[in-house]
Amino acid sequence: MTVGVIINPKSAKQGRNGKALAKALEGARDLAVEQLHDFADLPDIMKGFAKQKIELLVVSGGDGTLQAAQTILAETKNFKTLPRLAILPHGTTNMTAADVGLAVKKPERVADLLTRPGYLKRATAIRVRRTVKVENLADAPTQHGMFFGTGALYRAVVLCQRDIHGMGLKGDLAPAVTLATALAKSLFSRADADQDPDRIDRGYPMSITVDGEVKAAFDQLLFLATTLNRLIFGSRPFWNLGDAELKASAIAYPHPSILRYLLPFLYGVPSRKLPEPDFMSFSGDAIGLATTSSVVIDGEMFEPPANGEIKISAGPAFEYLCG
Repeated sequence: MTVGVIINPKSAKQGRNGKALAKALEGARDLAVEQLHDFADLPDIMKGFAKQKIELLVVSGGDGTLQAAQTILAETKNFKTLPRLAILPHGTTNMTAADVGLAVKKPERVADLLTRPGYLKRATAIRVRRTVKVENLADAPTQHGMFFGTGALYRAVVLCQRDIHGMGLKGDLAPAVTLATALAKSLFSRADADQDPDRIDRGYPMSITVDGEVKAAFDQLLFLATTLNRLIFGSRPFWNLGDAELKASAIAYPHPSILRYLLPFLYGVPSRKLPEPDFMSFSGDAIGLATTSSVVIDGEMFEPPANGEIKISAGPAFEYLCG
């Protein structure tokens, strides 16, 4: 099996894990190793991997590094057959890796497995997920990720990256602090976006359609769509699901006590009952979203179109090595 490795040395600030992996792989035979110093270089790196007929692509970085790689793989068609992916949680945020990442995390151990003859051919711990395909963005071509969010989720990511990551916190701890801060504000003071632009508990205009059916046409607190089975904190905020692989949920604004319903929303059983239309969850093949709120795809920020809808659907299926 031909193996390519992308290492983002800038992930997680100092990129210690990525740099340690690069050092451990120095001189390794039968591996194509590339360090991603600039995202503008990624298309050429991927073209080179395609020419080498890479069958397994190892990504050392965070959610944003993987999202950029998946977008190129899905949209450029450089590879006749999509390579299998192995995700290493070496970034500041690693939500996708928590669901479909490689179980082995230490750089030296990863290097040992990648260079062990025949090991990768025998690996059978494989999970399959389709991407979240996002079209009609104002400032970017079609994107492929694993998580799409807007409204309060976008604002929370902005605050997390601006304030919490600067404190040296990462992984699930960073969004946990962000969530706790937002909940404290909502409990002890009234929302006033004019006085406090960092308040995330406010209404965001949204119109949501699912397979042509209108689901919401009023203010929402948040909207999310994903093909992952679990999100941050191991949460599964989806229910009322059909056969479609694209799962989505929304919370209306104003809403009943978010503190009362937070745990059932995040961790309830698949058949959970939450008051509608305040809390909605569904699956679908094609979701249309009209909003004025900026959106986030795997931690990366994008703008909605001035007119028309963002189109969200399930993209190509990738195989992930998780052993």
